[in-house]
Amino acid sequence: MGNAEGLRKKFQRDFAEQSAWKELDAAKNHRVHFLPIQHYLYMPGPEYPEAFRHLARLLYPEMEQQP
Repeated sequence: MGNAEGLRKKFQRDFAEQSAWKELDAAKNHRVHFLPIQHYLYMPGPEYPEAFRHLARLLYPEMEQQP
């Protein structure tokens, strides 16, 4: 919780620069994502469907290609 941009910078500073982090497949393949705060910071309420669609697009990007 807190300032999303500040947290992103903190992540970059504290985690992403560590050698162990750079060895993770997700990091190597650019599959680390920052979730939008409007859907994930607290309960999204009526926006649950969009929150799940967003996760689906991140987890299964190939599904975007299908009709």
